[in-house]
Amino acid sequence: EILRPKTPEPERLFTINQPVSFEETRDAEFKEVKGLNPVDAIKNKVDEYAVAFLNTQPGRILWGIRNEDRVVVGVLLDSAKRDKVRREVSNKLGQIQPYFPQLLIELKFHSVHDEEGQEINDLWVFEVSVPKGLPTELYATGGNAVFVKTEGGKQTLNHLQVVAEIEQRRILKQTRARDSEEDLMFAMVAELTRRGRENNGTAWVPIIGSDEHKMAEKMVTRNMLVRVMPGAYAL
Repeated sequence: EILRPKTPEPERLFTINQPVSFEETRDAEFKEVKGLNPVDAIKNKVDEYAVAFLNTQPGRILWGIRNEDRVVVGVLLDSAKRDKVRREVSNKLGQIQPYFPQLLIELKFHSVHDEEGQEINDLWVFEVSVPKGLPTELYATGGNAVFVKTEGGKQTLNHLQVVAEIEQRRILKQTRARDSEEDLMFAMVAELTRRGRENNGTAWVPIIGSDEHKMAEKMVTRNMLVRVMPGAYAL
């Protein structure tokens, strides 16, 4: 089963120089962006934390919050830089091994407000929400680095730890009789259903020939859809 991050606090209002109401825990990572190139600062770490969550538990990374005191500092990004963040982050996440549908990893820009409640131009908290990956897979970055999530951040696995994790997942995989992609297909259907019910997402059309397109073709057979999501025709 692919698990999604816990639903965050309903108000989700980020006020400059004020602490957020939730803590930095195993399922939430705060990152302050320092330096003059926020795009690179985000791009250079996003796949490491995404892999850590995929291998351990669902969670989210929030850039623009200082981890020492939970205070909102924001990330200065104009429209062009936000587009570049989306492209660069999507490119990094697309290199994660083995393949994991990017549809299931959400990218969000949350506006930052002043003490009067007014939005501050081009100041954002950038969130990457990552589910837990398949329990039978061990995920790595495009550079072949393997991470797991810890209370204090993330941990890089050494060679012996990677071997042990692979063996544990191999044993688990042998005990599973169903299609190895069913969890991913279920998660895709569930995510699209959620977006449809909330009416807050654009239509998703996979690129022809991509892994997601091949998986979508596999899903459209009635028998597979019933196996992946029983009762789907009653939605």
